[in-house]
Amino acid sequence: ISLAGMAFAVGMLVDNAVVVLESIFTRWKAGEDARTAAVRGAGQVWGAVLASTLTTVAVFLPVLFVRQEAGQLFGDIALAISAAVLLSLVVSVLVVPVAAAWLLGDTRRGRVGGATDPAARLGAAFTAGVVGLDRYLLGRRWRQLAAAGGIGLRCGGSTSIQIEQRLTGWKTIGFTE
Repeated sequence: ISLAGMAFAVGMLVDNAVVVLESIFTRWKAGEDARTAAVRGAGQVWGAVLASTLTTVAVFLPVLFVRQEAGQLFGDIALAISAAVLLSLVVSVLVVPVAAAWLLGDTRRGRVGGATDPAARLGAAFTAGVVGLDRYLLGRRWRQLAAAGGIGLRCGGSTSIQIEQRLTGWKTIGFTE
């Protein structure tokens, strides 16, 4: 059920980041340097982002205190949405400005892969990270085995829980009264 809450919250999560990023990008396009645009852009809209987040939490938080079947059905959704929206506030006010300042930094220098466009710089940074991880894993046989074992354990663990649920008929939510 909390997965449904996350699905409902996706639109609200992106809204906070888009509002902050749009403000930063508008200031940057107007001629401010990347750091100044990030600080002033985030400062300009943080109140609106905070108000929007608190409104959403105020709507869903009371659902956590509902009892009986409705509380069991909707409590997880309300908790997931509230937590996700609160975390998106933190990310949009703290992480997005830092990332924007880095990506919109002095484009004449093109620090990441020689690219000057912010989207191209992000793609070049992502590609460099994936290639670096691949080189690290391919450097030693035991790293490859450890990574494969970790992935296998993670996938096998969730699969075994699903098999157990199907075989035993065990349910995660039960209505009692």
